[in-house]
Amino acid sequence: MGHRTEETDISITPSLMEDIELTSKLRRKLELESPSEILQYSISTRSVISTSSSFAQRYQKAAEDEELQKFKPIGAGSCGTVLEWTGTAQVVKLEKRTTMISESLKLWNDYLMHTKILEAFTTVSKKNFDCEIRVPRCYAYVNAADREWWDNNSDRFPQDLQQPTNGLFTERILPVPAIMRQALIEEFCPEHLKGVAKGDPSNKQCLVRLYLGKRLDDQPSRSRPQRFFSLRNFNLTLDNMQKLTIDTSRFISSIAEALAIMHWVAKVDAADVEFVLGSAPSFAHITSTPTFEQLQKLPPNSSTHRLHDFTHRTLHVWLLDFNLCKQLAMNDVGIQQAVKAFFANDPYYPRPHSTRAEDRNLWNQFEHRYLAVSCTFIEPALLHLPQQFIQAVKHESSIREAKKAEASRRSATETAPPG
Repeated sequence: MGHRTEETDISITPSLMEDIELTSKLRRKLELESPSEILQYSISTRSVISTSSSFAQRYQKAAEDEELQKFKPIGAGSCGTVLEWTGTAQVVKLEKRTTMISESLKLWNDYLMHTKILEAFTTVSKKNFDCEIRVPRCYAYVNAADREWWDNNSDRFPQDLQQPTNGLFTERILPVPAIMRQALIEEFCPEHLKGVAKGDPSNKQCLVRLYLGKRLDDQPSRSRPQRFFSLRNFNLTLDNMQKLTIDTSRFISSIAEALAIMHWVAKVDAADVEFVLGSAPSFAHITSTPTFEQLQKLPPNSSTHRLHDFTHRTLHVWLLDFNLCKQLAMNDVGIQQAVKAFFANDPYYPRPHSTRAEDRNLWNQFEHRYLAVSCTFIEPALLHLPQQFIQAVKHESSIREAKKAEASRRSATETAPPG
């Protein structure tokens, strides 16, 4: 399903001209639609969205002028600070300066696991298996002792980040376009916070987490008004996907495929990985020297000098954050490691023992696709392991649900008025 993940692919739609035509039609359509319709259409169609936002204009200008290509902080994680490289399709993670060896190896492990997982997705792609999930390309690792690189580039960084440290360069996952960000605010932000949310510059850095294993309508209702609203790492829960009438089966199948590829091709436990909706500039996956196949898809006399168009962006589901991943042993110990990672992660995966029949059906779809893809790529002698993993997940889920039900019963008994 979906498009090919090899770097030689040039577009999702059949041709560049169709992309341009779709972009024009989509923009006219979105200008007339409600926020919920904008989100439903944009997320469900793998759209190419034209944008004239300040972000797109700034990036496009910097892409044409190397003097403007600076590093700007856009976030922070457990490994350190994440900075965009303006005008390029890259980011760099700068490691936190520490004397603790365990901490100093986190970014290197991120590099190792990222490369291992990227190689696995490339391997299945070469076998003509199409997975919709994209893995950012991994470019280079610069260490603190690389004086030549830091001497040539330190002045591109903010003054407080010019001291040499370890850095990992990867492909940039661009935020969802402005028209979608505005629609998210209109649809999900409380009325009394909308003005603040629209004016908050940090909300421009919006990636949408796909929480297929969580519902907000299962959570206790708020006793106080919501005080904050943020689009940074926005959590799109299952109930809100269904409210927008988004076909969740597409996401469930592709995430199940990605987990199977990580387990049995990359042989890693997928600990703390994330699945997010983000965008990429047009041509972000074209090589520096276009292939004959790529050139055939372009209109005659197309310029291939500038390969990134930040004013036209395509939406994708991305897989990221690999610093906590570990290699997976192909035995019972590895199965338990994978199960632990499954439940420790944010709720991207459906759960097998939901009280809702519709959610159990989603789990059945996830299980079926996971096992099908696992059996396609796993070594014949290890064919029992994917089924063993699924059964172990079901067993752990039943234990957790029983504990939750017991806690709920106790709470109800304690709060009930005396008879």
